[in-house]
Amino acid sequence: MIKLKKIQEALKSIARVAKVLSENGWAEANAGNISFNVSDAIAGEFDDSNPQKQDEDYGFSKNTSILLTSSGSRMREIAEAPEKFCGVLTFLVGKKGYLISKFGQDEFIPTSEYPSHIGIHRYLVNSERFEKAVIHSHPDELIATMHREDFNSENNINFVFKKMHSEFSMLVPDGVGYIPFTEPGSEELASQTLQKLHDHKIVFWKDHGCISIGDNLNSALDNIEIVNKISKIFLLQK
Repeated sequence: MIKLKKIQEALKSIARVAKVLSENGWAEANAGNISFNVSDAIAGEFDDSNPQKQDEDYGFSKNTSILLTSSGSRMREIAEAPEKFCGVLTFLVGKKGYLISKFGQDEFIPTSEYPSHIGIHRYLVNSERFEKAVIHSHPDELIATMHREDFNSENNINFVFKKMHSEFSMLVPDGVGYIPFTEPGSEELASQTLQKLHDHKIVFWKDHGCISIGDNLNSALDNIEIVNKISKIFLLQK
């Protein structure tokens, strides 16, 4: 049984986040992607007669459904009509591949960064953590700071951020993770990101952007707003 009200609420949350990312220029063209665990909204029997990626075992410890944005979708479009540019991937215990639930569109292809999103959600579910939301975006000032030589390590970034903003340690108590440039959408990037998220709720991808997790989409967005604000302060005082 699908609890439509919960799905609609999740879609509205994705639309609100998409609007912020678009208006701030943090997701140019079809950049950026969003996902949210909606397992509590989808329960019961599943028609598993036509799974996708049947050769892959995704390893979820319980049946899990992830609502996520589609490949090639633009945040400005998602903000206006999220149901047209989102779909649900459902992973069943003991079954390879995943099932796709669409909202009326002819075809749904998940975001190109779905290896990172699914790997993160699998870790969160299997570790029984409370975070359900994942956002990837391209904040301008954050990317600009990573082009500086003094922002080439996790320790340096966290040291500078603590100096730049007195509340950084309170707002982002676990600090930020950092990954040197790695091919976007690759399994290697997904693996490295997963390791960093054991200790951090936001991870910087060198020359690319960041990925953030939270118990809801608002809290995941909070992390991005905070680190980009501090990045902007750092650039302004130079």
